[in-house]
Amino acid sequence: MATARARTADVLSDAGSFHDLLLPQHTVDALASAGFLRPSPVQQAAIPLGRVGSDLLVQAKSGTGKTVVFAVICLERVKLEVGSPQALILAPIREVALQSAEVGVEQAASASACRTEH
Repeated sequence: MATARARTADVLSDAGSFHDLLLPQHTVDALASAGFLRPSPVQQAAIPLGRVGSDLLVQAKSGTGKTVVFAVICLERVKLEVGSPQALILAPIREVALQSAEVGVEQAASASACRTEH
């Protein structure tokens, strides 16, 4: 069994939960089921801005939750009744593309009618 790694200050925030970011309950539940109980500082700063439509340029070290930021924002805008693709996520390398697909699928799992293709 792997030992839990200590979390550094750049992935810890003072937000109590994703609910504090005024996310819909189904999104908070999906994040919790994926193991995300509290937002990191980058998530706490970027998710509210992205939800209101601001363009974002998010820079943070690996493992701080940037992928969750755009997954939450993107999936919140998807209309399940539309049967055609509504989002295209481009990634610079295969590793990031696979990570993005994995996070997107985890978050979309709470919406049973949502389809993801990668």
